[in-house]
Amino acid sequence: MKKIIIMMVAVLCIAPALQAQKAQRIAFVNTNKVLDTLPQMDSAEVALNKIAEGYQQDAMARQDELNQLNAEVEAAKKDPAFSAVKLDLMQRRLQTLYEDYQYFQNAVQDEMQRERAKLLNPIVDEIKAAVAQVAKNKGFSQVIDNSAEIVIYNGVTTDEITGDVIKYMLAPKPAATPAPKK
Repeated sequence: MKKIIIMMVAVLCIAPALQAQKAQRIAFVNTNKVLDTLPQMDSAEVALNKIAEGYQQDAMARQDELNQLNAEVEAAKKDPAFSAVKLDLMQRRLQTLYEDYQYFQNAVQDEMQRERAKLLNPIVDEIKAAVAQVAKNKGFSQVIDNSAEIVIYNGVTTDEITGDVIKYMLAPKPAATPAPKK
C-alpha cells in the first residue's frame, strides 16, 4: 500500500513538470542568413566600403613612404661612405614610420568596427523583433540562433523559422496613420 501511495505522489509531482516541458516549443533561426537577405544590409555594406576606401588610400600612401625609406636605408647600408650617424637617424625614422603605420592600422580597424556596429545594430534589433513576432505567431516559447552552427541536430524541420523571419522582414509594412487632428 505504501508503494502505491509513493508512486501516486511521484506521478502527481512529475506530471506538472512534464506538462511544462511539453508546453515549451523551441524554434531555430539562422540570423546570418536573414541578415544577408535584407536590403538594409546592402546599403550598410556600401557605406562601410566607402569608409574603407578612404582609409585605404591613406594606408597606401603610408606604405609607399615606408617602402621608399626602407629602400633608402638598404642602399645606405651598402654604401661604405655613408655616415653611420645619418644611417642611424634614417633607421630610427623608419622605425617610427613603421610604428605609426601599425597604430594607423589598429585605429582604422577599431573605427571600422565602431561604424559596422553603428550601421548593423539597428538592423539586428529589427531582426530580433521579427524573430520574436514570428515565434510568438507560431507558438514557440524559445528561439535558438543556429547561425554559428552550434546546433548539432534538429530533427523537426518545421521548427526552423528562418524563412518565415525573412518573409516577415521583407513584407511591406503598413504606413503609419497620422494622428487625428483636434
